[in-house]
Amino acid sequence: MKTPLRLLASLALTTALVACAGGSGTLPPTPPNESETGQTINPDTITGQTTGATFPAAGIVMLGSTTSVSTVNIGQLSADGKVTVNLTEAPADAPQVTLLPPPGSGCSFDGTSSGFPTISRFSRLYALSPQSDAYGTITEQFVSGAALNGSVVSRIYSDGAATAKGVVTCSGGNVDYDVTLRAGWNAVEYAYDGYTLSLHTPAPAARTKLVAKSFDPAVGVSYDLSRPLTFVDDDPVVVAARIYQDGGFSGEIHLSTDLPGLSVEPATLTLPALSGQGLRPTAATFLSGLGMKAQRLDTPLTFRYTGNGTGNMNATLIVRDSAGKQVGSSLVLINVMRPAIYASGPGYGLELLVGTSIKVPIRLEAINGFHGPVTVTPLNLPTGVSAAPVTVTLTGLANIDLTVSAAATAPAGSYPFTVRAAGAGVSWEFTQYVTIPQPNIELGVQYGVAEVTRGQPGTVAITARSTYGFSGSTTLTLGNLPGGVTAKPVTVQLAEGNTTTAHIPVTVSSAAPLGTYPITVTSSATPASATGTLSIMPASTSVGPKVTGHASSGSGVWLLTGSTFDPQTGTETATFGRYVNGAKVAQATVPNSGTRLITTRTGDLLTLNDKGTDGSKISTAGAQSTFTHPFTALDTPANTVDAQGRVWFLRLDYSGSAPTQSLCYWTMGSGGTAVTCPRNFGNASFARMIMSNDGRTLVIQSSQSSDAFRVATATATLTAVDVGGSSQVVRALAVSDDGSIWTRGSGGEYQLRHLNVDGSVQFVTFSSLNVENFAGFDHADSTKLWGTGSAGAELIDLAARTETTLPVRGLTWLQPVDGGGAAALISTSTLESTNWALASSP
Repeated sequence: MKTPLRLLASLALTTALVACAGGSGTLPPTPPNESETGQTINPDTITGQTTGATFPAAGIVMLGSTTSVSTVNIGQLSADGKVTVNLTEAPADAPQVTLLPPPGSGCSFDGTSSGFPTISRFSRLYALSPQSDAYGTITEQFVSGAALNGSVVSRIYSDGAATAKGVVTCSGGNVDYDVTLRAGWNAVEYAYDGYTLSLHTPAPAARTKLVAKSFDPAVGVSYDLSRPLTFVDDDPVVVAARIYQDGGFSGEIHLSTDLPGLSVEPATLTLPALSGQGLRPTAATFLSGLGMKAQRLDTPLTFRYTGNGTGNMNATLIVRDSAGKQVGSSLVLINVMRPAIYASGPGYGLELLVGTSIKVPIRLEAINGFHGPVTVTPLNLPTGVSAAPVTVTLTGLANIDLTVSAAATAPAGSYPFTVRAAGAGVSWEFTQYVTIPQPNIELGVQYGVAEVTRGQPGTVAITARSTYGFSGSTTLTLGNLPGGVTAKPVTVQLAEGNTTTAHIPVTVSSAAPLGTYPITVTSSATPASATGTLSIMPASTSVGPKVTGHASSGSGVWLLTGSTFDPQTGTETATFGRYVNGAKVAQATVPNSGTRLITTRTGDLLTLNDKGTDGSKISTAGAQSTFTHPFTALDTPANTVDAQGRVWFLRLDYSGSAPTQSLCYWTMGSGGTAVTCPRNFGNASFARMIMSNDGRTLVIQSSQSSDAFRVATATATLTAVDVGGSSQVVRALAVSDDGSIWTRGSGGEYQLRHLNVDGSVQFVTFSSLNVENFAGFDHADSTKLWGTGSAGAELIDLAARTETTLPVRGLTWLQPVDGGGAAALISTSTLESTNWALASSP
């Protein structure tokens, strides 16, 4: 077994000793017959009748392991399978190992011990013929009294008495000892479970039997490998070979090699019965060098090489039986030194257009002193392809060009042909490939992406380039179009080598799904095709050249689209429009409006005079009224009132020695300007205020620290929360109606952070995530979250963990609206002007 080898190697022992110790592989015990009672274990002898395999004849037995054998204490094997071994001498020729790990070995022993002997351990007997032919192995297995699962008897010679009870621990495994050794020969119970090697003194009443196993029948061929078989001309090379047999193999064998051009004679041999034959080294290499005079079958083998190879090469001599089954193999080294030619070409990558010619570079090399004329000839050329032979005088190296031509009728395809270089009775061939491309068209969606608008006609620009000599007309067709989009094929005319751009008209229905979709374009005249993307943009309505403010308004939005200033009266007026689904449904012009805009729960708009306490209220129908508000120019109100009709705001106070910041609210319609401030933060810097759709939860967040609070608007209760960083770090934050907070940090991870009301946190992972800022939850589906990214609007499905990009170019503001969906404010600019538009998504 290999693992004990690695284990004992970690005890810092020599390789030879480890190989010996590790050779005692655990063999599964053979279940005894009812009549089997076994015999007691005698540490000084191994005797008994073998069971299992039957060996061909009487012979000898030797103690051994997987890699070594001892020639001391050789025993006898009778013709009927009886074994007698007397262990009287020390195995001086066997590997040795210390019982316990020495200091510095990297292993430790936990237990009790006495003595520190050196031991040799053997796991089996090797059975041999009188002429040292390998029969097989014999192991001593337990019939009864075994204390370890799957154990066998291992023989140990110790140069001193010792005891050991405990565990040796190493990085590669453990050794479990419970042994009492005497000086001299000992018998121990041995087992290995894959990690722990166990050596225990067997129970006195334990009984064992001897189990024999034959080697598999096999054949080996050996000859001198110190130098290769050298071929300097066409003459064969003869070597003295030795044929070895294992496991009683006899009969007819067939010899061949795996190197083209290398043959061996005789190709067939008949091996006699085992008697008098030699030992195959690969079956029992450990017996070599022991002074045995093993008999063997010696025969000359004649090798002949007719191939084109030169220099040093490796081959395998293959031995098969009469049924064709491989029963052996051997390495063959050859060195071809005769004069030769080597030729090579580019192999692949040659393109040959019909009606044209190309030059194929060929490199020639003289090998082993070759000198003379060499003719390079193309063979097996494809239909319609021709090439003339080229002759050159070769000395050393030469480079030539082989001119290959294709007729106008040559069929397209990729073809192999043979190039043969020959001269002075030697030759070399190699395979060259040439591709005759079919005239074709290279297609592409211009810039890789096309954009169309929902509900409006559009075009998709396609580039078409003539390749490989194409000339003529072709019809271009768009495919894989999303639902609601149709396209009319377009026919174009292409001249050889030219490029044209075709504009394929498309029709986009008003119900076509927004998004970016893969599309294809194909050509009718060739197999050409290409892929690109089609972005379906939302339809938009122009709202004028200027928008300086915006606010939500129930199912629509309010836009500040114009303002005028009267220098004589010092009065400024502002014009607001209310838009629903892109259409203006109301308009009002109010005086002294600042940029702080607040939306009521019913969608009315509140505008504040930054220089006073007056304000204007515009109803969803455009009706105007005025009111008095409590805000100073330094106050920052939330952009919507809460569920109780309160306007929450952050108030800065510079009246003291240091500025302070408070969270306050004012009840709209209370008839006064009194405010309530639930919390004074002192010197703070809260800047972000985000309200849930139902107005029951407000989150305020610092711009310079990780401070953040969740505010229950009904009770004005503040709870400190961890939203994952300051507003400079958290790129996006949204509050759901259940009071939980969703954020995305500044990192590139595809995760959203969900802070529940109870303080627990979950991270929701997406396969990709492009959102950069949140616009808020959808008003009709609380599992959908709107946001913006570099490609437009992003709609995140928190339940499905998906994100849909809705392409909107020039998106500056996104606002979820009542009934579901969102309104998008778009800005498009040229050098001369800027235009603002509104679009609805989805």
